[in-house]
Amino acid sequence: MLTVWGATYSVYSRVLRLALLEKGIAHDWVEVDVFGDAADQAAQHARHPFGKIPTLDHDGFALYETGPCLRYLEGAFDGPALLPADPRTRARAEQIAAIADNYGYSAMVWGLFVEMISKPRDAEEPDQEVVREAFAQARIILDTIEALSGDGPDEALAGDAVSHADLFLAPVMAYFVCVPPARAMLTGYPKLSRWWQAWAERPSMTATRSPLEGT
Repeated sequence: MLTVWGATYSVYSRVLRLALLEKGIAHDWVEVDVFGDAADQAAQHARHPFGKIPTLDHDGFALYETGPCLRYLEGAFDGPALLPADPRTRARAEQIAAIADNYGYSAMVWGLFVEMISKPRDAEEPDQEVVREAFAQARIILDTIEALSGDGPDEALAGDAVSHADLFLAPVMAYFVCVPPARAMLTGYPKLSRWWQAWAERPSMTATRSPLEGT
């Protein structure tokens, strides 16, 4: 039995859910709210020392942090491989995933979506300096991933099939394109535009849609 705790609004929970759906792994999903519900927060701290999401438990084997969780699924379950076998292509997939993780999440989600969408929705003023810096960082991120992307199918940034590169970037991009000027920025990147069009309509993405998209 595989149980996963996470939130539908969470980028990293969605990364893990995408992997589960792409590999066709049966699991129990438990929704937790680590930003609002005190009981959920306390329970999640018992599963993760820093109270973060997602976490999983597979027949008594508890694991947290999204990257290790994805690599565990890759080794412990059947289904389509989500990392290329070729060492160089695999390294490229992991490199793109790391860019989305280390730089994309902070700039494209917190710096742009939160500042320009979430804050105004909650009657708060965005921090224009944060926004300015986030747009500059987003430009570097898009430039870099566009250049690193291979010539495979539209839905695959690295190699010939979906990989961790796509899983890490897609939930970030889903929030990024909610920001009108960010969505306009994306049109300047042909590979990434085709990739996002393929991913926006992919069944695993539509099945894990965040309730914050479109708000």
